[in-house]
Amino acid sequence: MISAIIQAREDSSRLPNKVLKKIVNNENSISLIIKRLNKSKYIKKIIVAVPNTSKKFDYLKKKFKNIELFKGKKHNVLDRYFKAAFFFNITTIVRITSDCPLIDYKLLDKMIINFKKYKVNYYSNCISRSFPDGYDIEIFDFKSLSFAHKNAKSLYDKEHVTSYMLKSKKIKKRNYSNSPNLYFLRCTLDDINDLKFIRKIYKLFAPKIYFGYEDFKKLFYKQPNFFITKWK
Repeated sequence: MISAIIQAREDSSRLPNKVLKKIVNNENSISLIIKRLNKSKYIKKIIVAVPNTSKKFDYLKKKFKNIELFKGKKHNVLDRYFKAAFFFNITTIVRITSDCPLIDYKLLDKMIINFKKYKVNYYSNCISRSFPDGYDIEIFDFKSLSFAHKNAKSLYDKEHVTSYMLKSKKIKKRNYSNSPNLYFLRCTLDDINDLKFIRKIYKLFAPKIYFGYEDFKKLFYKQPNFFITKWK
């Protein structure tokens, strides 16, 4: 079973509760991501994995009847992913972070097809970055997640979920590249300027909320000065 696990937390130092702040139509980052992932042809289950101390995400189970909420260790996100995947018997995991409210389900579906085609353990568009920051997608099998969970020792590897997989030579990996290379663009949600920018993007495409990466790219060609770069 292919399932998406969205990691989320509420305590961000630069912008507290950032993924719960309203963006458009009374929807926040995490609810927009869930709505977008629900459009995927291949995602069978969506799990929101949050710290076991968090209560601010409990409302999601009422808002979205088709998602699961899983609570685990706050700082050991790798453990949280492993236990969520084990509990729900997931064989293929799509990792999405809750600060990516522009995630594109069409891009995701294309990458899922490639993941099956290439028969790799780990497939992503961020081994060698060519997509804007905020379009990150990682797909990996449970075997690799279990391997990382068993062997990762550093706090960094436990917090960043896939860093051990990326370092390991035992895990077969492949990168999905974008042309042209737009890695220098920033559309992730980290601070107040990011939030303002993402709100502007959604307002520009309104009432459409399922605009994709190709729409984003066309907009960049037309209005390059509208965008935020990584080097602010």
